Amino acid sequence: MTLKKLGIIVGCLLLTFGVGWYVGASGRTALSVQLNDSAVRADVAEVRAAILDARLSLTAANFGDARRAVQRAQVFAERLQVRLRETGQSDRAGAMQNVITRLSDADRLSGALDASASDAAAEALRTLEASVPVAAQ
Repeated sequence: MTLKKLGIIVGCLLLTFGVGWYVGASGRTALSVQLNDSAVRADVAEVRAAILDARLSLTAANFGDARRAVQRAQVFAERLQVRLRETGQSDRAGAMQNVITRLSDADRLSGALDASASDAAAEALRTLEASVPVAAQ
């Protein structure tokens, strides 16, 4: 085998590797953006569902279940806030702090067996929907 043939083979291998890498990487950015958007929408839905569950429990005067639902909503809200910060959406992450604060109020009120915890949970829901709008695509 001559040096010329070896050079052609190595060149073809490098070209094949480069084309394969390019084709494999194309569209990956758009896919990761869509994946992140889906995760944000899922987290918003989890927070919303937990808040609605808490309000339903408060309507039935079941303060124990309501408190657990509010605490679950806080966990999801904090996870959403971290996810938004990691993706560079600091304005939306800052708005989530208002939701977390209102959920803390609802947790404190439901722990004190105060019926106004439902109002605090409703305010948390309104704040969530106003500050972190997520449009379905």
